[in-house]
Amino acid sequence: MAGRIPWRSCLLRNLDLRRLDQLVEVDDVSWTATLQAGLTGPAAEELLAARGFTLGHVPQSFERATIGGYAATRSAGQLSTGWGRFDALVERVRVATPSGDLDLGRAPGSAAGPDLRQLVLGSEGAFGVITELTLRVRPRPCSWPSAAARTRATTRIPPVPATPATTPWPIPTPPCGWSPST
Repeated sequence: MAGRIPWRSCLLRNLDLRRLDQLVEVDDVSWTATLQAGLTGPAAEELLAARGFTLGHVPQSFERATIGGYAATRSAGQLSTGWGRFDALVERVRVATPSGDLDLGRAPGSAAGPDLRQLVLGSEGAFGVITELTLRVRPRPCSWPSAAARTRATTRIPPVPATPATTPWPIPTPPCGWSPST
């Protein structure tokens, strides 16, 4: 078999990041969240949902993969096409290296040099261990409590004017917590 390395000559290492499982910070203004790398996809979504946000990244490995794993592999998935690849969501990454910690954030757009985050994202741990990420998040979509509430809300929408010049486009959506019964 091509590329096979005999078992006895390998040095195997296993790194367990399960205790790095915290939501460190959510910025409600800039819609970013700082998460530790050991959080699984469902755990991250649960923590973000409690604050009214969602990550929206759902690769096939969603149930088991970690946030750090998403970054180390430049995760993309068939259910993530609406939000894009994971590396497009990364604003900042903290990496533990043998020489010390690296904290790589997004720099303003310039031609002053490479974006070092791109060196770490997708590196599969070659340059260090990803321990923390700041990611772009989005508000969770509103959900209507019942079919009756949806019907009441729909009947209150005014008819669309006949001319495009007077059409209020896009039609504003009600905020979460809005009650169609009022």
